[in-house]
Amino acid sequence: MLVAYGDDIVLIESPVNVKITRYYGYRKREMDEDNLYGACKALIDAIRVRNKGKSGGLGIIEDDSPKHVSLDVRQEKSPEKQSLVKIRVQSQQ
Repeated sequence: MLVAYGDDIVLIESPVNVKITRYYGYRKREMDEDNLYGACKALIDAIRVRNKGKSGGLGIIEDDSPKHVSLDVRQEKSPEKQSLVKIRVQSQQ
């Protein structure tokens, strides 16, 4: 089971705000903006609802189209010198 801050992960009603922050660590560098957004495609696909008969998707967001998702992608140098990604999903309602 996946949890977020101790709570079970559930479907968040559309429309949603998705904020993805990439922290890059030691010997890493900032990505170009187009590469940064492109690198997030797999993450966004991973949190959407599964398609019928297909694998994948955690079922956190209903759809990943612009009609359902407002996307904000950022990157920062990690103060701990380690690479990680934080994803925040919040209902717009």
